Amino acid sequence: MRPPRKGRPQSNRSYSAVREKRESSLVERLLQSLGVGDAADCCTVALGAGVSHRMLRSLMMKLSRNVSALAVALVVNVLLVILLTPLGFESRPSADLKTVGYIAIGTIFAGLILDVASFALLFRRVRLASSLAIVGSILLFFPIFGDQTGSFFSLPIPPVVHTLEYIFIPVLLVTLFLASKVYRDSRPSPS
Repeated sequence: MRPPRKGRPQSNRSYSAVREKRESSLVERLLQSLGVGDAADCCTVALGAGVSHRMLRSLMMKLSRNVSALAVALVVNVLLVILLTPLGFESRPSADLKTVGYIAIGTIFAGLILDVASFALLFRRVRLASSLAIVGSILLFFPIFGDQTGSFFSLPIPPVVHTLEYIFIPVLLVTLFLASKVYRDSRPSPS
């Protein structure tokens, strides 16, 4: 809480009233920018449906630019993982998979599950979602580097898979950067 200005005594009640008015105008501007129609009617409907100003304010925080960018990066991660599987462009038979390759498959699925869980939690629990995205991205690095060294298959890497893996590395780095930034931004303030 800011200290009152000199010469003007300001009570906590008047400060909180000004703060609530400012927050409600922010909500109205957000709803107008989204093109929902009349912001007052939409807020009335939302409040009538059990949605509080606090929930609307938390929705605004969660729709920040970093959170939205992290959501896009997680979707790209999931799409690239699918493209790197036999559902996508992986054409090497599973009979040529080495023992370490089976561990890599488990790591890929663990990273995929963490990324999907992170995306699902991103609009509810930002801090947990960003930490899951960090762990999932780190897990996905290992199979890429292992495949590039040839330790998973006895056959060479198909050119399309090779290219997708090189595209996937910067995407994972961007995901790590965005997830760490969202994690830092969502830190609870010390009380």
